[in-house]
Amino acid sequence: MEAQESPLDQIIAHTEDYLKTRQQLTQHVITEKVVVLTSTMVTAYVLFAFFAMAALFASLGLAGLISRSMDDPLAGYWVLASAYALIGLLFILLRNVLLKKPLMNAMVRNIYSEKNHG
Repeated sequence: MEAQESPLDQIIAHTEDYLKTRQQLTQHVITEKVVVLTSTMVTAYVLFAFFAMAALFASLGLAGLISRSMDDPLAGYWVLASAYALIGLLFILLRNVLLKKPLMNAMVRNIYSEKNHG
């Protein structure tokens, strides 16, 4: 016959099982959050790459049109370069408001959201 475990031994065994299960659950939740965040970032990067290429070719076309309308082969490119430099300067000056805080908020929302589907 087997010796029966004392209630204290049973409580310790159940507590150990609970803690192991809790650790595994935490690992799975963290893994899910990392996978969702990584897939979101990769998707954003791919979309950014396609839109950047479209913007590049649209800019080249627009620069050509401006150059043609100004009868100067380089004027359109200088006009667009100046416009992009101005936009870049605005982004540098307002980077916390326009880029940093919204990105941080989106990442935190994504990490702490209960439903990471979609």
